[in-house]
Amino acid sequence: MKREPIQLEPTTPWGLLFYDRVGSAPAVVGIAIGLALFAFFLVYTSIFGPEIGRLEHLASPNLWIGELLQCLLIGLAPAVSTASVRAVQGDLDELRPFLDVRDDALRELRGRVLRYSRGRLLAFGVAAIVGVVFFVMGDAEIWVGGKPPSVFHPDAIWLFFRNSLLWWVIVRGMSLELNIARGFSTLGEHLGAIDLLDRGPLLIFGRRGLRSVLLWMVFVSLYSLMYAGGWAADILAPALLGVVAFAFAAFLLPVLGARRRVRELKQAELARIRVEIRNARDRVLGGEGEASLAGGRLADLVAYEQRIAAVAEWPFDGNTVMRFALYLALGIGSWIGAALVERAIESALL
Repeated sequence: MKREPIQLEPTTPWGLLFYDRVGSAPAVVGIAIGLALFAFFLVYTSIFGPEIGRLEHLASPNLWIGELLQCLLIGLAPAVSTASVRAVQGDLDELRPFLDVRDDALRELRGRVLRYSRGRLLAFGVAAIVGVVFFVMGDAEIWVGGKPPSVFHPDAIWLFFRNSLLWWVIVRGMSLELNIARGFSTLGEHLGAIDLLDRGPLLIFGRRGLRSVLLWMVFVSLYSLMYAGGWAADILAPALLGVVAFAFAAFLLPVLGARRRVRELKQAELARIRVEIRNARDRVLGGEGEASLAGGRLADLVAYEQRIAAVAEWPFDGNTVMRFALYLALGIGSWIGAALVERAIESALL
């Protein structure tokens, strides 16, 4: 079966279009782009640096290894976004039988899920670049002698270019992920009269959040290699806070609409059951001819009420929560592990 191409609204970002249209897997495309960018770095340093793979004013140890890692991350960030958007389109198809909407309304709903604000995405990207400017020129530890060169020096130009590109794709990718997650949540509000005792349709929402968390936590774990090599030592605490906040948002946003819908259906069903319980109780207490039958029905209704009252409103089960914890531990643990490795290396060299 031919895969449906990515189509975001109002337009699909050109980077995702490229990754989606190339015949290879997004990860393969990302690695190829990262290696091509690293080759450009080697050519750049051969022209402007003291030797290939080194820049004169940068104090980073084993610079070429750190550059290789960051170039690969630049290529892989859009690959993560591409894989995630492809999965969303599959989730939409899986949810179709359970949505109480007509075909024309479904197209509008699908568009709402895949719609993003170009201005907001641009603003996040620009904010990332502004942060890079302050980092490049304000962090004395990355420069030899603690003094940054002129902003027009080749070393500063390269660092600004590479960091801007890296954080442009990361921040925009995460922003797009959360935007789609929020749109996906609206699908839950259009669920039909589902069986509250059958969690199957609801688990789709939990799986959507899990998939987002897994993709980005794998990416984050790769980024932690920068810390292990001593190239990102200053951002450990902010990185951990950012990872946790993003993971929880990516996991919970897609399920909020379904939770509201389950709550509505649950309250409606409980109200209906309680009316039936009162009717059965009145027949039993009134001593009507069918009192014995009403008594059996009353017991069944009370048992059913207890089952419905115990139905969880969050559309995921314990297994989903456990997997989320493991995925989050992958992201956090990779950074903490990298910090321990970096500290062990420092201690060994002292």
